[in-house]
Amino acid sequence: MGQVPAWGLYRLFKAMEGKEGNRRLDLQVSGGQLSIGLRSGRPLYASTDILHMTFGAYLANAKLIPDDAVAEIESAGSLPGSPACLRLLQNGRTSPEQVRQFNESHLRSVLAVMLSAPISDWSFASDESCDPDCGCEGVDPGPELMRAVGQFPRPDTMLPMVKRFLSGGPFFLAKGGESMLTHAKTHVGESRILFLVRQGRCRDLDEDILSDENNLRILFGLTVAGVLTREAVSGSAPRAVGEGNGEVLRELRDKVKDFEHHNHYEVLRVDIDSRVSTVDTAWANLRRRFGRARFEELRSAEVDDHLNAIHSKLDQARAILTDRDRRMAYNRSIESSSPSLEARLAQMFDARDVWRSGMALLQERKGKEALLRFEEALRQDPEEPTFKVSIANAMLTMQPDGDALERAESLLHEALETNDRMVDAHLAVATLCRLRKDGDKAMEHVRNVLRLDPDNEEARRLKELLKAQPKPSKMSFQKKTSESVVDKLVGRFRRRK
Repeated sequence: MGQVPAWGLYRLFKAMEGKEGNRRLDLQVSGGQLSIGLRSGRPLYASTDILHMTFGAYLANAKLIPDDAVAEIESAGSLPGSPACLRLLQNGRTSPEQVRQFNESHLRSVLAVMLSAPISDWSFASDESCDPDCGCEGVDPGPELMRAVGQFPRPDTMLPMVKRFLSGGPFFLAKGGESMLTHAKTHVGESRILFLVRQGRCRDLDEDILSDENNLRILFGLTVAGVLTREAVSGSAPRAVGEGNGEVLRELRDKVKDFEHHNHYEVLRVDIDSRVSTVDTAWANLRRRFGRARFEELRSAEVDDHLNAIHSKLDQARAILTDRDRRMAYNRSIESSSPSLEARLAQMFDARDVWRSGMALLQERKGKEALLRFEEALRQDPEEPTFKVSIANAMLTMQPDGDALERAESLLHEALETNDRMVDAHLAVATLCRLRKDGDKAMEHVRNVLRLDPDNEEARRLKELLKAQPKPSKMSFQKKTSESVVDKLVGRFRRRK
């Protein structure tokens, strides 16, 4: 059907999304012929006459099966459109689960090379050769695109295309594009562009941002994937009830459908390496946005069903992402795992286990022992704001002196800089301000808590205590301080007058 430029193979896969039945994509590439089986746009297998890319060559190089079985596999792999993995399955020496793993690994190795390659000719055909009972679900091409972008040795060749795209003006992430941000972070790395795209702040971009190689690669990958649009995409919460019952119901219904097509990270709008405190804050914010109290005037069976579905999805996402084993298993299931990410998560959860033991000690009123655990947790994960808040709280329970109060204040300030929606941090600051007899400042943070969590009992109790606390007179409020040079000069001037 004609040529396809470099990086165009991904778009052929996407063109087959939603199509029923199996298809085979036959490609003429440099060095020979390649056939890729597809089901709804997901590659199922790769068959080729390019010797170093065959399934048998992959198995032989990886030492995954005995040498005498490779020849049988090679004979099937050389036939266009014939899944060589079926021959391995029929061979009976390997379990079906292992066959699927070998096949997917081979397919990924092929895609890593071919996604960036130009195609001289291509065609689609129906494909009945793949065994429907083998259980193979295929490979999501999204992660493989970002993996190929991250590994491509010549990022300079990506620059012209990205510059042309940026010249078109501001852009936004299209609906459903959040998964590509997750894949980009996993396979390319952290970068400022991910933050700006997620926040919808792409008006802040200029060509200077392309001086960072990760920014360039990610923008290129998102452009190839077609998930950037010039049209604004609304991600806001449902409108207030008074703006029309039909509109609110429609938005609730759309949100339920939207959640069905997003993974847990996308549902909570957090990064794949987000800390547990970030996940908890995101979950709490969304829970409040879709709180039942907001829809009291609209309560009906349909509204209740929608809210139940939304809350269930939010709770499920939180439960998995805040549990070490379930989160790592989930990352593998969505093909967003890597050794570096797993090491980072292990470190993060190890530190959290230490912190949890400190919380148990704090509940037993063993402040000093708890403080030691919190300090150890912070050494293991120095940027976790929850640990900083816990250290401050432990200090506040032990009749702190001036130095301890200053350190507690500093830690709470750092925590709120990281996450200014941390209810515990605002409560701790309010307690500290109350100890310092600064009722106005304490009340300000109590109000912050009640804006974030209107039903917070501790904030309500503290609010009542602050209201009942008598305000000091002007005379008693004044305290003796050393005069500055300016104050002394002003005093002398007044006395002379």
